Amino acid sequence: MPAIKIGNGHLELASVAWKAYRSPTPQAWFDLLSTDLIALPLFRPAAVALLEELPGRATGLGATEMRMLELILDGNTNSLRF
Repeated sequence: MPAIKIGNGHLELASVAWKAYRSPTPQAWFDLLSTDLIALPLFRPAAVALLEELPGRATGLGATEMRMLELILDGNTNSLRF
């Protein structure tokens, strides 16, 4: 990406995001998705990915754990090298 000049809008949004990230529940982080995030164009997909890693209600597993189980179920155990 081309270099851009960091302005007050960037810093304000980053400050709000940091405060939401440090909140005791994910609600503030989730609420960020309904705000204007144009100043940080890669923030929305990163925020969604982080929310997807929270334990699901039905299984207690996050997105990564579920993907690992799907790979194992499909017989793709060679893809699970650590």
